[in-house]
Amino acid sequence: MISSLKKIVVATAAASSLLATAANAADIYQGGVVVPSASGVTFYGSNVQLSKSGINLNCNLSLDGDIAPDGSGGANIQVTGGNVTGGGLCGTVNLTNFPWTAHVDAADAPVPPENTLVPVTFNGITVQVPLLGTCGPGPVTAMYNNGASVPNTDASSFDFAATLNPGGCSITGKLSTQMPYSTEDVDVY
Repeated sequence: MISSLKKIVVATAAASSLLATAANAADIYQGGVVVPSASGVTFYGSNVQLSKSGINLNCNLSLDGDIAPDGSGGANIQVTGGNVTGGGLCGTVNLTNFPWTAHVDAADAPVPPENTLVPVTFNGITVQVPLLGTCGPGPVTAMYNNGASVPNTDASSFDFAATLNPGGCSITGKLSTQMPYSTEDVDVY
């Protein structure tokens, strides 16, 4: 009797563990449905402030990338390209050293999915600014948000307020999956 009771307790604990892991597993939604991965996603922001050595630029910044499950309930992000545009010196800023990579553990998946901020650290970022030099390669942390309603009804975003070292470049602003710069929103939860 005690042996049977122990087996039931162990089986219940194992099932609870599996359900908890599944509840924290990151699914990727695009077009309102779960997809195996999302490729070619564009996050765009206008009036993003880029600063180095006391020079402040308000530029347009777009980053393109891919999001895929990591097999353990989390997600891997690869930024595969990017572009800085706008007035003044914005067009001279060069983003290099792609792909930039990031990982979100299953335990950090947004719960609840709406309006939950998740820290995401991008690694390998390198920015070259003519006459001012190079910043990076190094990490930059942003806060990811699926938006106010999910799936795919409100733009997802990355909020940046960080400094890239070595070199002391800073970035402040929001990049989102807003139209017409991104064809579809992507939510992760």
